[in-house]
Amino acid sequence: MIEAIVACVRPKIGETVCDPACGTGGFLLAAYECMKSQSHDKELLRKLRSHALTGVDIVDEVVRLCAMNLYLHGIGNGGSPVRQGDALAKAPGVNYDLDIFWLKDDSLEDIDALPAPDLIAAEIVENLEAALEQFRSVAAELEKG
Repeated sequence: MIEAIVACVRPKIGETVCDPACGTGGFLLAAYECMKSQSHDKELLRKLRSHALTGVDIVDEVVRLCAMNLYLHGIGNGGSPVRQGDALAKAPGVNYDLDIFWLKDDSLEDIDALPAPDLIAAEIVENLEAALEQFRSVAAELEKG
């Protein structure tokens, strides 16, 4: 699924990428692999490894796992590109070329006004089914050539 998302958003080498709920770094690693394959320029690849990727997660232990995972792939040498924080609670204050911050729904900030969990789950399922249908449509078009 992560690779499909990266294929859809097509990050380009030289761009910056932020994952505001990075977990152990799967999206960042997939974006890195995609971007890395686009150039053999040593300076662009150095910037990719050291400055292009940023992650945030709310759980300290997960931040450490992500930083280690990225480090093992040669990303973030000299400093961790991952920090602990609630990135979905407020805008990052930095503009990235690709920021999946759009996942935040400002209408849900008032916890007392949240819809019932079954309504939220139904909306999530509906959105996922629509996204899956879009992926199928794209795949069908790609198969046609």
